[in-house]
Amino acid sequence: MMDEQLEMKIGKTLTAIRLDQGIERREIDKSVISRSHLYRLENGEHIPSFLKICRLLEKYSISLAEFEFLLKDRQLDDTQIFLNKFKEVGDSGNINKLINLDNEIADYLKSSPNKFLHNLQLVINGYITFEKTGRLKDAQDIFRKIWGELEQKDNWYYYDIILMTNIFYIFDFPTLDYVFSRLMKVFEVYKGYGNIHHIKKVALFNYCTLLRLNGRIKETRELINEVESLCKLDNDLLTIIRCDYHRIEYDYSTEKINRETGENKVQELTTVLERFGYLHISLDMQDDWKKLTYSTI
Repeated sequence: MMDEQLEMKIGKTLTAIRLDQGIERREIDKSVISRSHLYRLENGEHIPSFLKICRLLEKYSISLAEFEFLLKDRQLDDTQIFLNKFKEVGDSGNINKLINLDNEIADYLKSSPNKFLHNLQLVINGYITFEKTGRLKDAQDIFRKIWGELEQKDNWYYYDIILMTNIFYIFDFPTLDYVFSRLMKVFEVYKGYGNIHHIKKVALFNYCTLLRLNGRIKETRELINEVESLCKLDNDLLTIIRCDYHRIEYDYSTEKINRETGENKVQELTTVLERFGYLHISLDMQDDWKKLTYSTI
C-alpha cells in the first residue's frame, strides 16, 4: 500500500511540475524518458529510477531538494525544522530557549531515533552546561562524544559540517588548526550548496575568536574580512558588528589606535547592540575589552 501511495504521489507531483512549467510530454527527449514511460510514471503506475527522476527534474529546472519539499506538501522535514530552531535559539543566546529546545528534541527522539538530532542535542547540552557552570571543560567533555564519531570518518557530509562548526571549542592548538584546515576543504567541496556560506561564516568567526583568545589576534585580519563578505550575502548585521569589534581589538593590539580611540569605537558598537536588544552580546564585548585593555567602558 505504501509503495502504491508513493507511486501516486511521485506521479502527481511530477505531473504538476511539468504542467506548471508549460511543458508538453512530447517536448521531453527520449534520452530523458520515453513518452509511454512518462505516461505510466505520471499516472502512478511505476516508480522511476533515481537517475530518471534526476533527468526529469533537470528538464523541469527543479532541484532534487525542492522536489522532496514538494513531495512533502511543501513541509520541511523534522530535522530541518529542528535545525532552524537551533539557529534561531543560538542567535538569541537565551539559555531558557536552549533548554526548551533540548527537551523538545529529547521528546522527539523517544519515538523517532535520529543520529544527527542526537548529536545536535549533545551540542545543545554542551552550550547549556557552559552557560550554567562557566567552565569550558564541562562543555568540551560533552562535545568530545561527537568528535569521537566524526574523527573516524574519511569524509564529512552536510550535517557533519554543521556539528563540527558548533564544537570548535573542544580543540587545543595545533589540533584546532588541523580541524579548521579540514573544514575549509569541505566548505570548498560544498561551495554553493544550500546555506553553506552561512555555516562557513560561523566556522570562520569561531576560529577567529579562538585565535584571539589564544594570543594570535594578528592572524585574524584577513579571516575577519572574509567573514564580513559572507555576512553581506544574507545581511547579517549582528556578525558584521562583531567583526567590527574584532578589528578594533586587532588595531589596538597592533598599535594602530590608542586605548581611548578604541574605547570610543567599542562604546559605539555596544550602544547599537543594546538598542537592538542584544544586551548579553554588549556585556560580553565590554568584558572582552576590559580584559584586553584593563579598562572599563
